[in-house]
Amino acid sequence: MKLGLMVNTPELAQRLEHALEPLHDIHWVAQDETQALRLCRDMPPELLLLQLGTADRVAFSQRVMNEAPCPLLLLDLATELHTEWAFNALGHGALDVVHLPELANGSAFNPALLLRKIQNIAWLATPRSLLPTEPRAPARNARA
Repeated sequence: MKLGLMVNTPELAQRLEHALEPLHDIHWVAQDETQALRLCRDMPPELLLLQLGTADRVAFSQRVMNEAPCPLLLLDLATELHTEWAFNALGHGALDVVHLPELANGSAFNPALLLRKIQNIAWLATPRSLLPTEPRAPARNARA
């Protein structure tokens, strides 16, 4: 998937790029909300990863969905999940939230949960006609 990143620090962007680039294309990294909104309009990502660090980011998620709609995955890096912010952003149209406190503090980061969330969103965004089909076993006749 082509991903857009909107995170608070270049170091965090680098950690995410390192974890995601073997499987996904980092389409762009925005330094601020104005740049992210412009990039969402001009070079729409298949998925925007948005760090949910302040209540302003909840309002920004609403702006993205109103002005340059694109699939949005929230990254909550706080020690305690910002449940109220997450639910408000989900109410504005974000698809999901992933809680990754270890990503913010520089400790060892296992990207499996983040990669799984991205994979699920990609799968849901793929038209059913393009998904591989598995052959079904023949139906058995039920006898009374």
